[in-house]
Amino acid sequence: TTATELQQSILILGGGVIGCEFATIYSELGIKTTIVEMLDSLVANLDSDISKAITKSLQQRNVEVITGTKLETVTPGQNGVTARLSNGGSIEVEKILVAVGRKPNIENIGLEETGIKLDNGIIKVDEQCRTNVQGIYAIGDVAETRQYAHLASRMGIIAADNAAGYEARDDRTIVPAGVYTHPEAASVGLSEQQAKDKYPNVQVSRFSYSASGMARAYDKSEGMVKLIAEKDIGAILGAVVIGSHATDVIQE
Repeated sequence: TTATELQQSILILGGGVIGCEFATIYSELGIKTTIVEMLDSLVANLDSDISKAITKSLQQRNVEVITGTKLETVTPGQNGVTARLSNGGSIEVEKILVAVGRKPNIENIGLEETGIKLDNGIIKVDEQCRTNVQGIYAIGDVAETRQYAHLASRMGIIAADNAAGYEARDDRTIVPAGVYTHPEAASVGLSEQQAKDKYPNVQVSRFSYSASGMARAYDKSEGMVKLIAEKDIGAILGAVVIGSHATDVIQE
């Protein structure tokens, strides 16, 4: 953010990854924090167990979590602003942090003159990060709806290798995601619901973090590991880790 001093209160608009991470930071600094999300749950694009764990963690830190609600208006006042919500309520805070995602910078830069094709607001690329115009590649947020730095870095490597004449491919179907809250949360592959929507015989196994030597060594045994598999073919479809160093554990 551009803030140079701590506020007494803040409203965070958007309950995605960034919104939840900032809510964790501000609440641990002792700032009265409210998070408003228009969908019915926080981090709705991730596994439901992650959403539940993050919601519980934030509420334990006295963060007011409001879901299924939109911000209607903001009125400046003497000591901050008054935010009016679609549920009929209003909140007075010093500052509002907008964390509703980023928009790809693809407008008014001459793309239409090149003939590059777009797909749902982003540049369409293949598994080699090639656009439909020979010699032009696109990576990161302009070519992906999943706005992760590690994914953009991977796409950059793929694009550079192909531009240099090598054959490099990545269909970007397996991309880990991390949430730096307390506790951390991470996932890779399909969520439990996505797996059940796609496969007929899904088996879900959960393991307590207390069984992890690492977690016990750090004295941070709260959390779990969840594996999502298709029973008939014996394939792991996804994994979820909630707990200390989850973003490291998911890589294993």
